[in-house]
Amino acid sequence: MVAVLLVVYVRLETKKVGFITVAISNTEIAKARILVDQIVAKLIDVATGGQDVKKAEPQYRELRTSLSLVLGQLGLQQPIPWETLSDWRGHWRANFETYKERKDYINDLVSFLRLELDRLDSGQNVSDPGSPDLPTWPKIDARIDELAQELRQANTLDGWQDCGRRSREILVDMSKVMSTMPLLPDGSEPLQAANGKAWYDAFLEKYAEGSSRSDFRKFYRAAWDLSQKTTHGSVDGVEAFASAQAVILIVRLTERMIAFGPRTEA
Repeated sequence: MVAVLLVVYVRLETKKVGFITVAISNTEIAKARILVDQIVAKLIDVATGGQDVKKAEPQYRELRTSLSLVLGQLGLQQPIPWETLSDWRGHWRANFETYKERKDYINDLVSFLRLELDRLDSGQNVSDPGSPDLPTWPKIDARIDELAQELRQANTLDGWQDCGRRSREILVDMSKVMSTMPLLPDGSEPLQAANGKAWYDAFLEKYAEGSSRSDFRKFYRAAWDLSQKTTHGSVDGVEAFASAQAVILIVRLTERMIAFGPRTEA
């Protein structure tokens, strides 16, 4: 199944569908790393006999504010809880007697964030072709943004399965769009509104007819099956990424096929 998705993905890319990369900028990741290192150094310095807290306070606040802004752009949480160094001083005085304990505590505090930045830098992000020249569905676009953010943050089975759940919800929303379209021939038995796969089949019969779009039909059906597997299976980041990327392509392909109209082959 994944092989089918990958084959179709490559073919679409070589046809220059026009990918607009929404992957996170390496500049933002690099900036976050620098800010983390600077804040860690500042927190350790004031807690181990270095710079006076009052003198270090203005720069610390500026660094922490900058880090919060960058992390917000990356979809990550701020791990440093203290808005001021005075707050940090109260914490270390109440909990850690030795310099080593204070230093180890700060490094442990940011260790997860550093792993997240490494994961983002490794490319666990999806690409979205976008539809700047076509009508879109705001609700579905919002769900795509949420899916992309979930994928960036997922690092456990629950998180990866949640990517599958969000992918499936997008496909369900797409089937609801399809259910409002005149897809069925006159005299056909009406389909149940909740039967998403049946609406996809009806859409494909009208908009992806013929041998030249057989890969499209395989792709749609494989994406649906993959989202189900990712939601309920023992999966990892590979399946989560494949499911998310496939569903985004499904949405953008659907928009284009609707824009160009039904296709038939002689």
